[in-house]
Amino acid sequence: MMPSRREPLRLVRLEVLTPTHLGSAAGEAALDRPTERESFFGLPFVPDSALKGNLAASWGDVDDLVVNEPREARFGSPDRGGEAGKPDRPGRPSPFSIGNGELISFPMPTREGRVAWVVPALSLARLLEREGLPADEAAAAGLVAIERFESPERFAAWPARPAVDALAGMEALDQPLSDDLAGSVGSRLDRYLGAGHETGSRIVVSSRTAGRLFHQAAELRSLTALGVGKVVSSGTLRRVELVPPGTVFVATLSGKAPDLPPRLQVGAWESLGCGWLALGAIEPRTATKTSFESGDLLDPAAEMADMHQAIERLAAEAPELAAKAGAAIDRFGPRAAFTGFASALAFALAKARPSDPEPSLEARAHRWLLGTLLDLAGGVPAVREVSQPLLDWLVRDRFSSFRLAQEKDRTLLRWRWLRRSAELGLANLAEGPPE
Repeated sequence: MMPSRREPLRLVRLEVLTPTHLGSAAGEAALDRPTERESFFGLPFVPDSALKGNLAASWGDVDDLVVNEPREARFGSPDRGGEAGKPDRPGRPSPFSIGNGELISFPMPTREGRVAWVVPALSLARLLEREGLPADEAAAAGLVAIERFESPERFAAWPARPAVDALAGMEALDQPLSDDLAGSVGSRLDRYLGAGHETGSRIVVSSRTAGRLFHQAAELRSLTALGVGKVVSSGTLRRVELVPPGTVFVATLSGKAPDLPPRLQVGAWESLGCGWLALGAIEPRTATKTSFESGDLLDPAAEMADMHQAIERLAAEAPELAAKAGAAIDRFGPRAAFTGFASALAFALAKARPSDPEPSLEARAHRWLLGTLLDLAGGVPAVREVSQPLLDWLVRDRFSSFRLAQEKDRTLLRWRWLRRSAELGLANLAEGPPE
């Protein structure tokens, strides 16, 4: 039986041990190599591809001729031989997925020579909501309140407001709320940061503010290249941005992952000692899904895990739908981009024929797709007829503009992860090209 979202999530702590460059090649006016950041708030993250690639590298290389069974059993294998699209030996998908490492805390120097720890409110609220204990609801709601305060910007700090120049002009939250956050959030934050993480003043700010503060907290280095006679080569001076030691990210695991090493090196300039991370599992808690008035926060890691599990479940329970489901997935996103989200939903609903008592394979595939994207099963959907939930959804929502606006971001996020998981998870099941 496939796991569902109700089971404890598998979270991995990634603590930066040495300055780390997480690899954007695009420069800025006064910075040749900034670290990679997510587009919404400008916060750094550890790309899932970097994590998985470096984990796999410890098991050796993979090429088109030689089979590396130890690595391929753990991380999947490529297609080998034959023509494009018709390999002699089809590859195997990876048995697990790992999400991006999302920023939870980074150090900020103070005028007193100490360290304050900056926490993006939204990132922490997502983790609390993702694990879903009822006691977390009030804490998460308090964090969301900070996330929503942009003018004037507000923050919570404990045990006291640190002497950080970047906080000038910002307004501290009222003491009662600060006390509440210190009590309810502090212990939960300790769990994510791990034992032995340096203590000090903590600042909870909105994600946008955290992105601005990171510019000041990041370490900047100047690098050159030496030529003959150990003389600096002309035109090689460059300024690079590094994630400072002590920064903590959290990633989500889904599926059958190999044992994680205690240390992992990622990013650029590994020969200089950059990029060492300490990896550690965050012990799962018994979770019960809860919700709070958070403005429908998106949780990319949880959606990634759900879509990976949905593809695994479809492949196990209804492999005959693979070709039609793959085609339906491929067409939904581009149609939403070019003709609009409502149009894409309407097309998929027409193909699903929810009132047809004897649906074709194509109709069943579209029913499964809509049930997955709209989360009609309240989690990872079983491969079963979803005609009644679809009809109920139509009656309840009737394509209202308000409801579509609420559904759009999450549905398209789920579609992106679904398409990514389906590329390998369904490819080997499809017999012939989809019609």
